[in-house]
Amino acid sequence: MKVAWLRPALTGEERDFLLEMLSAKITVQSAPPLPLSVEARRPGAASLPATEEVLACVRDADVIVGSRFTAEILSAAARARVVVVPFAGPADAELALLRQYGQWTVCNSHYNAPFVAEHAIALLLAAAKRLLPYDRALRQGRWRAERGAAASMTLAGKTMTVLGYGAIGSRIVTLARGFGMRLIVIRRNVSAGEPRDAAFVGTVDDLEQILPETDCLMVCVPLTDETRGLLGERHWRLMKRSALVVNVSRGEVLEEGALFRALETGEIAGAGIDAWYHYPADDEALQLPSELPFHTLHNVVMSPHRAGDTDERTRAQITDVAQQLNRIADGEEPSNVLWKASSAGTAPRSGLD
Repeated sequence: MKVAWLRPALTGEERDFLLEMLSAKITVQSAPPLPLSVEARRPGAASLPATEEVLACVRDADVIVGSRFTAEILSAAARARVVVVPFAGPADAELALLRQYGQWTVCNSHYNAPFVAEHAIALLLAAAKRLLPYDRALRQGRWRAERGAAASMTLAGKTMTVLGYGAIGSRIVTLARGFGMRLIVIRRNVSAGEPRDAAFVGTVDDLEQILPETDCLMVCVPLTDETRGLLGERHWRLMKRSALVVNVSRGEVLEEGALFRALETGEIAGAGIDAWYHYPADDEALQLPSELPFHTLHNVVMSPHRAGDTDERTRAQITDVAQQLNRIADGEEPSNVLWKASSAGTAPRSGLD
């Protein structure tokens, strides 16, 4: 089985690690290093350039590993039968392009789920315990962030609503149990019956019912047509003024202006945000993450879309994709299938599970 490995670019050491994990049935041809704008680990990264090296790499490949393809690249990959996207994406627009230009199965990777779940809890703790305002104050010798500053929130006994119960959401639930929190889960498939210890498991249709009792809202759904603009002004008005929201999903899931106004006016108490609305052209460029001044709000913990940026990231990613490739080489069904060639015309993945 021939594999075209396009993204992420591999160092010599990483390629050796990959080859050690692969079945003898598999040969790998990797594309040359990519521009920083493509390698950037963020939603706004540029599309893969359709260079002759990339096109030659995909022409005789059975499986393609990568993302952010162009029509030219996909047209050249006439032999490929599986596309492995090496992270939790892609967005619906890329899925649509994949469906248009190839009769293959598309699957993704959830290698980063434990990293993102931990980061989500870190953002929640930083917001709940008001860590950043007090850190900034103490660096100036002040022992209070400001007169009348809110006290820390105790998580034990509070209600956490997890929006999306996929690989990340389910791990957030596992971690939240350790704080003794009451758990509510919003997901697509309520008949699955998990998690069994949740106080309530419902669908998006139940959001307006459960938001008034929510203390911490954890947003961890992919960006799809179903989830774009899912949370807006009416939702923040339903929540407690003491409520916190954490977004490790995509910025567009939360209406930008409505979220800013809710935080600015104190309609909700605070937020931890890792997914934004504007991204730089490359990782070296200076760029505020929104046209609105979130950076001036003291009740927001800002994170530059780095929930998956850990010391174990690259090896975990390579390991997960290698296991996927071994399954495919052995004739087994890939895991984490987003779309199958045999299901043309059917609805793509849901945005909640």
